Amino acid sequence: MDKKKKTKKKSPSRIKYETSHPTVSARIPIAVKAKIIANLKKLNMNTADAFKELARVLEEKVKPTELTHKAENSVGISLTMKYYAVSYKCSKCGQTKVINTPEEKEAASKLMTDAGWKHETCPEPHLPQTTPAKPVPANMRRPKPNQPAVPADKPNGNQDKIVNFLRDQPSMENPLNSAANNKNTNRS
Repeated sequence: MDKKKKTKKKSPSRIKYETSHPTVSARIPIAVKAKIIANLKKLNMNTADAFKELARVLEEKVKPTELTHKAENSVGISLTMKYYAVSYKCSKCGQTKVINTPEEKEAASKLMTDAGWKHETCPEPHLPQTTPAKPVPANMRRPKPNQPAVPADKPNGNQDKIVNFLRDQPSMENPLNSAANNKNTNRS
């Protein structure tokens, strides 16, 4: 007789506990496991306590990284604003206002032009330069349209040869001797 393993029904509290406290496992070499167990005994900790401590340490390491990124971004933004933003003092309240709308940019440009702002050393006037057409690779060129077999402006010298050939053929005598072809073939 086979002995069947009897499965014990779990109580609802046990199911709730196992759901909120899942099993964690990992496959590691025996030597590493032995080192971990030895160090945990020295610290008077069990494996569960070690995982809890690891989670706390990792969380502490991640938080400063997020704060560092935010700080770096704010420093980068302030440096960018310092070197590249155009600002002015408000004539009413005296606070600094950064030019960032198209209307403000257009007004500032007009004022600078009217005030005679210029380059320290003016470059040569910008003239549009024509660039030569880029060469097209041979395999990308468009094919030429089909040329006519006989150019329209040149007389067809082969026509007489064809007519003479057809005349020599016994089955073709009647079509060539018709009235329409007589005007082309009479050479008297």
